Amino acid sequence: MIATQVRPAGETAKGPVAFATVQATLNKHCVMCHSPTPTHRGYPAPPGGVVFDTPEHIAEFAPRIFERAVASHGMPLGDETGMTDNERATLGAWIKAGAKTQ
Repeated sequence: MIATQVRPAGETAKGPVAFATVQATLNKHCVMCHSPTPTHRGYPAPPGGVVFDTPEHIAEFAPRIFERAVASHGMPLGDETGMTDNERATLGAWIKAGAKTQ
């Protein structure tokens, strides 16, 4: 088993982050609410109109992802899905590197 380094809140991952990693993290923690047809109970529509169904949408909302999931830890709401500090740092590194989808 490989040990995973936990980073303090706000510290970013080192090195380039593949978009596939970002998309997998968002699929795991966010799309149940932030999709055109949310599957999370109580959400008939995506909160704030924010959807992560395409790479273009993910890149468009990257600053908001940074604000809500990386900087403030306000999302996922109540940390219901248990997003780790490493996942937050990885999202932050991807966004700070330009939020590239290719």
